[in-house]
Amino acid sequence: MAKLAKFLSSANGSPNVRTDVDDVFSNYVYPGTGSGLHVQNGVNLQDDGGMIWWKSRTSAANHAMMDTERGNDKTLFPNLDLDQETPAVISFKTDGFQFVSGNYANTNALGTDYCSWTFRKCPKFFDCFEYTGNSSGSQTISHNLGVAPAFVIIKRTDSDGDWGVYSAFGGSTFGDCSLKLNEPESELASIAFTSTPTSITVFSSSFKIDANIENATYVAYLFANNNGDGEFGPSGDQDIIKVGDYSGLATVNLGFEPQWLLVKKASGTGNWHIYDTMRGLTADAYGTIDKALYPNLPNDEEDYDYFKIQSNGFKAISATVGSGKYVYIAIRKGPLATPTSSSKVFAVNTWAGSNVVPNFVSGFPVDMSIQRTRAVAVDTVSSSRLTQGAFVQTNTTAKESDNSNYSYDYQDGYYGANTNGNMISWMWRRAPGYFDIVPYTAGSQAVLTLDHNLGVIPEMMWAKRRRNNVGGGTSNWMVYHKDFDYTYSYAYLNSDAAMDNTQTNTWPSAPTATQLTIGSWTGDFIGPGDIGSIFLFSSLPGVSKIGSYTGNGTSQTIDCGFSNGAKFVLIKQYDNTTAARWSVFDSYRGIAAGNNDPQLFLDHTDAEDTGHDLIDTTSSGFIVNEDNTAFAYQEVNQLNGNYIFYAIAAP
Repeated sequence: MAKLAKFLSSANGSPNVRTDVDDVFSNYVYPGTGSGLHVQNGVNLQDDGGMIWWKSRTSAANHAMMDTERGNDKTLFPNLDLDQETPAVISFKTDGFQFVSGNYANTNALGTDYCSWTFRKCPKFFDCFEYTGNSSGSQTISHNLGVAPAFVIIKRTDSDGDWGVYSAFGGSTFGDCSLKLNEPESELASIAFTSTPTSITVFSSSFKIDANIENATYVAYLFANNNGDGEFGPSGDQDIIKVGDYSGLATVNLGFEPQWLLVKKASGTGNWHIYDTMRGLTADAYGTIDKALYPNLPNDEEDYDYFKIQSNGFKAISATVGSGKYVYIAIRKGPLATPTSSSKVFAVNTWAGSNVVPNFVSGFPVDMSIQRTRAVAVDTVSSSRLTQGAFVQTNTTAKESDNSNYSYDYQDGYYGANTNGNMISWMWRRAPGYFDIVPYTAGSQAVLTLDHNLGVIPEMMWAKRRRNNVGGGTSNWMVYHKDFDYTYSYAYLNSDAAMDNTQTNTWPSAPTATQLTIGSWTGDFIGPGDIGSIFLFSSLPGVSKIGSYTGNGTSQTIDCGFSNGAKFVLIKQYDNTTAARWSVFDSYRGIAAGNNDPQLFLDHTDAEDTGHDLIDTTSSGFIVNEDNTAFAYQEVNQLNGNYIFYAIAAP
């Protein structure tokens, strides 16, 4: 139990901080440098040990694996049966890994894009070790996984030999399945592989692959299956890894949203598949492409629509990955803990240039962005990681438009299609208690109930049907706010109109900490086959605040509980009889005392307006002023006007 407690503590040693997904797994993309690149993915390999799996995305190069058990200069190739080689040297770090030598084609060649998947040793997640074969027909070897492994990969390291894979799921006999990682062939007839919470037993003829030849050396990678017994997250009771099987075009309920999938057909021949949300594992088939890599092949990344990510699992939508029985490993999206600073989950920046990637820099992986030009009249564009390759406009009812330039496969930003040097972008990262996105596909139901991962009751939601069942269709952006009557009231993000309450089925029930409901009226939300997205926001102490206030016609402080003032403020008067726009202010463009508060609008194409004293700074939040020189639709503090707001703290 002492070893288990160590792994369930955070890297800083605090016994009160539980292990998060991001502590034990990293899904990281980077451009090769050909030299000493330091990949700071937050996973402590130096102290705790683990394994790194690499693949070139843009060239036909072998997969590569290194681990702390075999040393920092030993590489194996999952798509080949070769023994280990020493083409490059890395250094295992407390925050990831660093290349020490080698312009190596498989991991760090200049001008090549790569992905890396890092697995830290941790009970109920992953373990790895070396062993030496003995002279008997079988051998029992101790491990530190803490549970019986559900998925095991074994490779001989001192000589050529196939990669043996055992899964506790997917087999034709007693649920056991044996495969080869380097081959596309189906389930193998083999002697059963056995495992317990403390050991595995290997056989000299296991997997049709000798796994216990006398004096031969092997490495074993063990993966757990959490089944309601995971001990991760702030409360120490969350699952983060699932091993299982499915048949046909199935919907797989994992109990969490995955960020990484390894899939293989067990009932017949078929390539292994790897997908992840950093490179492109998306929510639906319109305008979005899933990026496939194959562990048994050196092929570069390929574009397919095979899976749909859902808030609680995934769905196979192509016969290529849904005809027969399949075995899978799924790893949960992180983080599980709420953020403590806005710098990790929100950023504002300008376009960095046509030759810069990403061309909007955030400092973290972006999940949703809003961008627009400041100086001229133009539409305001929004796109997201789970629907990348397409965009919608916040100021119109237009359907989603395809544009492959909108891409999110970067650790520190995203790529937007517009090349205007006067472009500004606001960028969000999903995190519990702060922000979440729920893409959906509707059926014929009058009320659609959806799971979400915000972890608290959402205080504001933006709902947009992106396409109808044949790919066309227009719809309003529907806004829910905690200070509206949820049963009837809503506002349009794409309109300066007042709050409405004429439709009685907008929000059929109040949202909860795990679910939300939307209704099917006037075609704005759901119809058979329609797809859309719902953006969920909440107040998080010291990070964000959602609320309302009544204007006093002079000046007043809106206390958000912040310490360094607001970095971003969105304000809308919702009871106006004349037009009142969705006004955006941010500290990048300027929130300051005096008559120069740059104001943009989510619902209108007008260029940025300056020259009015509408908003000022204060440490606890922001100050709103009445400015009689401004147009009525710009005002943020008219006497007796009722306003809603969304503010994000300056870090």
